[in-house]
Amino acid sequence: MKAKFETLIQDFEKGIKPQGEIINNILYRPLSYPMVLLSAKLKLTPNFITFISLLSSIISAIFFGFGRVYLGALFFFLRHYFDCVDGALARMTNNFSKFGAMFDAIGDGVGVFVVMVAITIEQYLRLGTSFVFIYLGLALLSNFFGLFYHNSVKSRYFKHLRAGQQSEKISSKTKHNSLVNFFGFDSESEVKLKFIENFVKKIAPFPNIEKSMIRIFDNQEMTMEEKQKLFKESFSFLPLLWSIMAGASQITAITTVALFNRLDDLLWIVLIIGWNLLAFPLSLIHYYAIKRFNAKIVIS
Repeated sequence: MKAKFETLIQDFEKGIKPQGEIINNILYRPLSYPMVLLSAKLKLTPNFITFISLLSSIISAIFFGFGRVYLGALFFFLRHYFDCVDGALARMTNNFSKFGAMFDAIGDGVGVFVVMVAITIEQYLRLGTSFVFIYLGLALLSNFFGLFYHNSVKSRYFKHLRAGQQSEKISSKTKHNSLVNFFGFDSESEVKLKFIENFVKKIAPFPNIEKSMIRIFDNQEMTMEEKQKLFKESFSFLPLLWSIMAGASQITAITTVALFNRLDDLLWIVLIIGWNLLAFPLSLIHYYAIKRFNAKIVIS
């Protein structure tokens, strides 16, 4: 019994993304794990689960479009629930493919887009104001900005953590997924939207342990393995914090607002746009983490 329980824990940990979104790790992935196990037992493919996630988005959009807010919120929740299942299932069963990665990326974008459009059209028909379309544009920009920003921070974190290993990993694993990488869905790649990447480089930097000679205070130089361990211990929480700005948090905000029937007063749009203001306190935390790291060591 104990061995079986330990196996379940190992399988669950295998399905979690390294430095994944914090709300996924504490909410959606634990909730979705039974479905991951069931899908694996039924030999369902990750692509089939991705299709179910996309179908849930379409059903959610239909309900939102007809003003059935609670059912729309339920299926919007299920959309992200199944979105967590497909990735965890792929990692658990080691069932990856180029098509699957692109299908998942496109499904994510289309799913959020159709739901937001449906909410906006329903509000336009009921309220009779074209301003809702301006709100829609701002919401979409804000949602994807948070996603790209989080992925750029994660990309830089892994780049500095792996030091010289990073370029080899890209060339051997992710170069054929350039379309997926461009849209920021592969956090291990350097291929990002350049203007966001440059902005992240300034506001959320990481120390370059590969090019720095880091010494402990007894003046003994650290090996690369020791540098990587120290780097991970010092900064592994930062990508998790930045993930608060990403899609899962904003999707959860829309679902919660919808369940309280507050879509009429556009609170959902205020929450989504305002979510990215978290960049300021998160940047401050990031800055002090770097400062604390530099205070503990001697960099020559």
